[in-house]
Amino acid sequence: MRRVRLNIDMTGFRPSEGQRDVAGDVIPDKLYTPKQYERVLAVLNRTEAAARYLTQYLHDTDRMGKTIVFCENNDHANRMRVALINANLDMVAQYENYVWRITDADGDAGKALLDEFSKIDSNEPVIVTTSQLLTTGIDLPSVKNIVLFRRIGSMPLFKQIIGRGTRLCLEAHKGSFDIIDFVEATRLFNDPAFDGPPLRVIDDEVDEEGNRVASEEQAEEDDAEQVAEAEAEYETQDEGPLPDGPARSPVLSTEDDDTADQIMAHGKRIYVDGVEVYVWNDVHYQLESDGRTLRLVEYHEFVRDRVLSMNLSPTDLRTQWAVARSRAALREELQSWAIEPEDLMAKLGHSEADPLDLLINAAWGLPLVSRAERALRVRREHQQFLESFGSQARVVLDALLDKFTEHGAEELSARALHVPPFTEMGNVIELGGLFGGRDALHGAIDNLGRHLFDVG
Repeated sequence: MRRVRLNIDMTGFRPSEGQRDVAGDVIPDKLYTPKQYERVLAVLNRTEAAARYLTQYLHDTDRMGKTIVFCENNDHANRMRVALINANLDMVAQYENYVWRITDADGDAGKALLDEFSKIDSNEPVIVTTSQLLTTGIDLPSVKNIVLFRRIGSMPLFKQIIGRGTRLCLEAHKGSFDIIDFVEATRLFNDPAFDGPPLRVIDDEVDEEGNRVASEEQAEEDDAEQVAEAEAEYETQDEGPLPDGPARSPVLSTEDDDTADQIMAHGKRIYVDGVEVYVWNDVHYQLESDGRTLRLVEYHEFVRDRVLSMNLSPTDLRTQWAVARSRAALREELQSWAIEPEDLMAKLGHSEADPLDLLINAAWGLPLVSRAERALRVRREHQQFLESFGSQARVVLDALLDKFTEHGAEELSARALHVPPFTEMGNVIELGGLFGGRDALHGAIDNLGRHLFDVG
């Protein structure tokens, strides 16, 4: 779990003298805090900063990891949708419905996309913004990320929201889920009233061949309190991006201590642009085995715990990492825990080491070996292996060692042969011929990986 604090949430927002909102009206002079954000006053840059952070998180983990963003209201959910679209234009170009808002205001179109979102094998949408519609009564087993961008005071609501991510889904390679909390809603984990998300009974309907064709989720009888999508309390623009001319804010007395109540009574929300918003801090918590206690962990410690939970020895890890096929499976397992191998080099501060060595160092404290050292050792200690190939084939293997030194183990695969300098040596079929065929080429690359990672 990640708790993310934006600067404006830490300090509050107070307009400068005479500062105007996007409608051109003077903003009432008072200190606005997260309690008023999105209800009374919406800082447009706050939503954009959260969208940028979430986009970077998905870049570092899995951009196709299904994600639900819970927002304060329908209007906020729409602006979050627009901000996420703008931050993910490359993905939207590939998947038209990559980001979508699904609320009570979205009717049949929203329901159709919700049905698609619930399918394990569907790629659209991947990110859904909502306010409360997705809290109950929907089976979403493949959801990997729950994003909290709305304040939550209700324990039943909190439990239902967290419950959206708690189902295991081996079909989607999901063994865990993550919570990204912008509003400190996860403080409720520490409330004595929290005893875990509500238990659910999943009634699966299957066809004659045993394939699941429908699923209905029912709450246990003791979970009587349900939360439905609330009607929008204010005049909102629910479709498309924020219009150029929002409703004008009322003229208020700045001497009145209850300014917020005045704004709410007029049914208008103040929109503010041009405010500098950035991530103040970002800390990582781990949920203990009791399902209630949160423990602050360092990234190094988080990686160590995840690696040790795999019940593999350092030798087992090296053996799997050395070969392209088993390395892909290991990478996928790490990514299910939000551990991106390339990200290890930056976060653990050793860009010269291969991710495999960083994993082993974090888990068992074994000395780090740089990629350059591993490549040099192969050239010195495994000459018999290299010289078993013809001179042109040895040039290919030598170039692969250079690629490994520069970029890491992901270069130890036939895919690397589609870029220079290999393309200057011939196409993949021609390169395979240097080794005696395609299978022999793959075998040679895998054996090169085994020699690189044969010992620590």
